Amino acid sequence: MKWWNRRRKIIAFIESASNLTYDDNEDVELCLLALSLEQICLAYIETFLDYKPNLQSLSHLYNLCSYITVKADEFFPRITEEDNRLFGLLSQGLNNLRFRSSLFYHPTDVAILNRRCEYWLEFVTKEVEGRLETPQISRN
Repeated sequence: MKWWNRRRKIIAFIESASNLTYDDNEDVELCLLALSLEQICLAYIETFLDYKPNLQSLSHLYNLCSYITVKADEFFPRITEEDNRLFGLLSQGLNNLRFRSSLFYHPTDVAILNRRCEYWLEFVTKEVEGRLETPQISRN
């Protein structure tokens, strides 16, 4: 049940971000994508590790997801300088909106991050739903 409620919120964040694409609100769109990525990661971590992280930084959460599956790095790679720059935009989005009002985000960067969030959600949805359908083996 928690998964479905969280997934509903994630979809609302991503759809809201997509609706802002042509309104020159890249900073707000980036914040919504950051919230969606945070929620996707939390759902994945809670489902597979039965753990609720205290630290909510996207970098930390995504590292935990990478621990669960190496495929996480296919959606948000952090190998090249450009990969790190894009992930940095996303991970600093909320903080920058709060404290820095004059930042410019290129629409192409935001569109790339939007697609990556959508693809990551599709992957996590399949993984989580598969996990929830599998009967859990008692550890007693």
